Amino acid sequence: MNENPEGLELSEQDLADLQQLHEEPEAEEKDERSLLKLWLTVLGDIEASAAEQIELGIAFKVVSSWPFLKFQETQRYHELYHDHLLDVRELLRATVNDHPGCEDHTSQDDMTENYELYKTLVIGWNLLFDDLDGDWGATDPESHIKAAALVDARGMVFGGNGLAGHLDARGFTMDFSEIEHAIRANRGDL
Repeated sequence: MNENPEGLELSEQDLADLQQLHEEPEAEEKDERSLLKLWLTVLGDIEASAAEQIELGIAFKVVSSWPFLKFQETQRYHELYHDHLLDVRELLRATVNDHPGCEDHTSQDDMTENYELYKTLVIGWNLLFDDLDGDWGATDPESHIKAAALVDARGMVFGGNGLAGHLDARGFTMDFSEIEHAIRANRGDL
């Protein structure tokens, strides 16, 4: 048996356990699903979430993030936010339905096989949010609620934890000028 400086005796098993505690944990298994399949799952049951009453913790987070919102308005925010995610999911499902089997590629082949689909989705979602931005009006009595829901839905898609973050993590790159060109063409600016 070994002794430590405080005079406590440690068994060989104790030493092995301590050594294991100081070693780096094994890498977590990577998710092998395509991002298309992953996001079909993430966005899969929006209707159920939308039908629920907003929970206190979520309402508090919304009001903390958007101080101009009242707690009484968070249920409306919740409805609008989910409506936007339904639109996002509709584009995703249409893309997957138009390309049978695309969601079945593993993460290793996903970027190679589905690059053009991801590009189409990124552009489509940008166009969707651009249209929603264009429909927003400051004089609407719900403009503050609609703005918050729109910004948060956009963040869900394009934030670091959203699809854009997942795409970045898998090495997807896209020239911003392609998105800008598509938005300008959609607006008739070209």
